[in-house]
Amino acid sequence: MTPLHSELETLIRNGQLAQVRERLNKLDLSSVARNDLAAVAGIARRAGLPETALRLLTPVVRPVHPLRQPATVSELAVYAVSLARIGAFQEAMGLFDSLRKEATPEVMLFEAFTQIHQWNYAEAVPCLRKYLATPLAEYEAVIGKMNLAACYQYLGTHSKEKDDLLSEILASCSQHSWVRMERNALELSAQSAISRQDWEAAETLLGKIWSLSASEDLFVEKWRAVLALKKERAVVEPLHRLREKALAAHEHEILRECDFYEAVEGRNEEMALRVYFGSPAPSYRKRLRALTKGWLTLRDSYVWSRGRAERILDVVSGKESGALKRAKPSPALLLTLQFLSSDFYRSFPLGSLFAHLYPGEVFNVDSSPSRVRRVVERLREWFVEQEIPLQIDLKGGQFRLVFTGDYGLLVPRNVLEVDDENLSGDQIAQLRSKFGARGFSTRDAAAALELSVDSARKLLQAAVKKKKLKCVGRGRATQFRF
Repeated sequence: MTPLHSELETLIRNGQLAQVRERLNKLDLSSVARNDLAAVAGIARRAGLPETALRLLTPVVRPVHPLRQPATVSELAVYAVSLARIGAFQEAMGLFDSLRKEATPEVMLFEAFTQIHQWNYAEAVPCLRKYLATPLAEYEAVIGKMNLAACYQYLGTHSKEKDDLLSEILASCSQHSWVRMERNALELSAQSAISRQDWEAAETLLGKIWSLSASEDLFVEKWRAVLALKKERAVVEPLHRLREKALAAHEHEILRECDFYEAVEGRNEEMALRVYFGSPAPSYRKRLRALTKGWLTLRDSYVWSRGRAERILDVVSGKESGALKRAKPSPALLLTLQFLSSDFYRSFPLGSLFAHLYPGEVFNVDSSPSRVRRVVERLREWFVEQEIPLQIDLKGGQFRLVFTGDYGLLVPRNVLEVDDENLSGDQIAQLRSKFGARGFSTRDAAAALELSVDSARKLLQAAVKKKKLKCVGRGRATQFRF
């Protein structure tokens, strides 16, 4: 371990994330030696700086010219899990698929992280079990145990094994003064106590976390509010106070959990529908459905709104209800709107929006952000032109759709699964207007529709299948005509 790596590793194990970030932000990335790249990039990811990790590793993972020494398994694994942190899950999983034969502990752990980032806790469990079956240093073993315990808690399974794991973690943390890990383990232990209705144990554990916190801890407050609600359903005031604090602190996942627990414990159907439609992860929806079985009736769509929404925009068709005839957004803008309206709570990492707009393309840390920002800026301009009270906030490299006035968005149950056929009518009309009777290539169509070549190819294939277009020629000479 080099001095730089040792310094940063010590800081992060002691929970001094701010110091790690400060050190990395001042670091000349080009000065990091090749044999230190994976380690320093890994610390950047753990400190919440995935873009820094990608900048460090892009020259070796996506080199402009072939390298004498190709990217190592460790460099590829850190790059992949950093992609997952910015939301580029498809590209990340593609890299893990290529690394599966290597089966190193690092690959197993990072693939588990990538699954957890997507709420795929069940899929993460086999990776973590394989990881823990390999020879590991104590700290690395604690990381694996912590994540496996978190998966069991979320899934509601293996309660005895989960509690044994947490006991082992707490013993290691106490011995080595790993404060950050200890807090995480205590929080999981408190959740476990709440799940088995051991209110006294939960209170004691939450008190221990509070004593380890240097400042007000909203996560501790969240579980105290949930505990109060679980003990007595009428006690919702702590949850309401927490919601106000979480909103002010931009802790949107806490807001989701506030709505989740209040909806479930209070059998609030309207709030439960908001949580369901505003939480696209299948595992989260499955969890909600299991706890609302017998009293929650799902609809095909939901109006996500603020205030009295007399104007409602259908995010699938791009058409707005009301007397005024308004211009529809372009296909690229509609895709962006659909994506940003798929989750009512969280902000979207830039990489996730890039993957949605340009499927099949690899993320480039230098050029991809500007491409996404240009589309987002055009959507902002369209909101202003159409006098739509929506804005897109950008904070910490993440985008979030925000209502600025009374308005509504009609969101289907699976907005991210809207297929090409739902969009092809408008796009075909746009192509006909652009090319008329002339032939055009896939790249021509992509440029006209402001889509990636991959997306355009899928659209054109769907249009040919529906006999809306003719396909002439093969390979690079392929042309499409009306």
